[in-house]
Amino acid sequence: MENFKEYLVAKEPDAKDTAAKILIWLVIVVFIAFPILNPSFFPILALAAVAVLGAVHLTRGLRKEFEYIVTMRDIDIDIISGQRSRKRLASFNMDQMEICASVNDGEYASRINGSFTQTIHAEASKNNPNNYFAIFTKDGERTLLFFTPPEHMLNTIFQFVKSKIHIKK
Repeated sequence: MENFKEYLVAKEPDAKDTAAKILIWLVIVVFIAFPILNPSFFPILALAAVAVLGAVHLTRGLRKEFEYIVTMRDIDIDIISGQRSRKRLASFNMDQMEICASVNDGEYASRINGSFTQTIHAEASKNNPNNYFAIFTKDGERTLLFFTPPEHMLNTIFQFVKSKIHIKK
C-alpha cells in the first residue's frame, strides 16, 4: 500500500524578515518622495512605479513555507519562497533516523547538543511549542533537523518507526 502525504507549514516572519520588509518599503518611499519634492526629477516618477512592483515582488518572496512530504519510508523537506521557488532542504529514509522527539521533551532534548555535520531549520518559528527535532545520518553526514510536523505526520512516521519517534502527549 502506497503511503503519500504532504504537509505545508507556513514560516512565521522573524525580526530579520520584518527588517527586510521595512527596509524595502523605506527605500521605495524615498524613491517616490524624491521626485515629488524636487520637480526637476519628475520623469523618474515612472521608474518609481516599476520600483513599487519590484518591492511587492521582493516582499512576497520573503514569505516562506515548508513542505514536508512523506512517501512510504521517505521524508523530503522543501522550502517554498513566495509561492514561486522551491528548494530541497533534506531527503532521508526513516531507517536513517536515529530519533525524532519534541524539542521540549526533557528526556530526549539533550540529544540536540551532539555533534552534527549540518543543522536544518524547517520549523514554523523557533519558539513554537510544537517543534520537533530529528537526527538522521545520510551518506556519512549526521544531520539535525528542526521542524514543526502536524500530528498526522507524526502518526504516519510512528507507523513505520515506532521505536525512533517519541510523540509528546
